[in-house]
Amino acid sequence: MKNFGKLTATLEEIKLGEDIKDEKGNIVQPANTVKINVLKDKDGIEWHDLFKKYPHKFYITVDDTKHIISMTDDPELSQIAGFDIIGIDGNYGETYGPGGSVYGKLWDGEKIVAPPPVFPPLTARQFWQAALAIGVREENLTTGIANKDSPFYIEDEEERESVLIDITKATSFTRDFPLLKKMAEVNKIPDTQLDTLWNWAANIQ
Repeated sequence: MKNFGKLTATLEEIKLGEDIKDEKGNIVQPANTVKINVLKDKDGIEWHDLFKKYPHKFYITVDDTKHIISMTDDPELSQIAGFDIIGIDGNYGETYGPGGSVYGKLWDGEKIVAPPPVFPPLTARQFWQAALAIGVREENLTTGIANKDSPFYIEDEEERESVLIDITKATSFTRDFPLLKKMAEVNKIPDTQLDTLWNWAANIQ
């Protein structure tokens, strides 16, 4: 595995053929030229030289969040400026954009893995309906954070007040709501079941 880093496109002018010269060596007809983008790494080494020197079975293109946007066995098709290009030998599929078998998956530094699930925020109504389904009521939670005998008790007064505001005033809740993990633990709800419950609540109209 080799991370070639981000490639930068440089506009360069190249000749198409040779200049035509007279017997004295004077150019009588210059060769036609064309400007093309040449991709180079941070050290100025051209991409074709790089993949020939460090060949791999596959090449993936990864954005700054480590999501895969391209995977192919043809390095010519990996010439995408501004993204990390990584040579790998494991076959995880292919993609040239949305719809491919690995598009949007994550590179963890050693292999391609599935991205974590994305959970939509819940409205307050949806959230409390889901909480009720596991036996948690809003009023019990608001009293519990101030009750030393409650598993939801929050000792720090400022933190407790902040959470109380979230409980009573929030119009929506995200999957990382601070008390959610405790709510699941108290009611012995495993993460997979909590995921299912969250997605169920997201469909409440």
